[in-house]
Amino acid sequence: MAKIKICGVTRLADFRLAQRCGADFIGFVFAPGSPRRIDPETARRIAAAAPHRSRRVGVFVNEGPRLVREIYRHAGLDLVQLHGEEDPAYCRALGLPYWKAFAAADGAFLGMLRRYDCRTILLDGGDGAGRGGTGRTFDWSFAALAMKTGRRVVVAGGVAADNVAGLLRLGPYAVDVCSSLERRPGVKSPQKVARFFRALREGDFPRGGVK
Repeated sequence: MAKIKICGVTRLADFRLAQRCGADFIGFVFAPGSPRRIDPETARRIAAAAPHRSRRVGVFVNEGPRLVREIYRHAGLDLVQLHGEEDPAYCRALGLPYWKAFAAADGAFLGMLRRYDCRTILLDGGDGAGRGGTGRTFDWSFAALAMKTGRRVVVAGGVAADNVAGLLRLGPYAVDVCSSLERRPGVKSPQKVARFFRALREGDFPRGGVK
């Protein structure tokens, strides 16, 4: 089955809940202006207070590389997710493991992703202004096309308990779920998280995805 990333975590209780449910990745959003933004010190304390069973992902939008590196070290991150217009030169110079995010409103991103040397890309339904977390899906046929390039594809944008079955049958590397699990931005609902993971357990999905 695809790996699961729970994003937009701002509280220790939600971090522990995500780990108990089996999340492979947990995302901290450091982008200014995001309703799910967390400061680096709080992220560090949350990560340090829980076992390191899940990989910790820092989400950044057009941030200076020096600050990204500082937060990566301070918060004890495992990788960064670049969700802005970061170009290939920026990504190479950053010197950190990264996922590059692309808005998949149309197929234009397919030509762009070939310029990046990352093994994993993330496709989101955001329109560029929302930067993800909008709960908006996109045409998942674009994800299937991206998989044909040999990249590991993470699908985000409107992923929820009632549609994850259809998505996982495409065989993405991972799914990224955020707003559908919330009571309000940055605060997860235990009931919604439980429902989502119950949908995963009850589904009959192919064991795809690259380790």
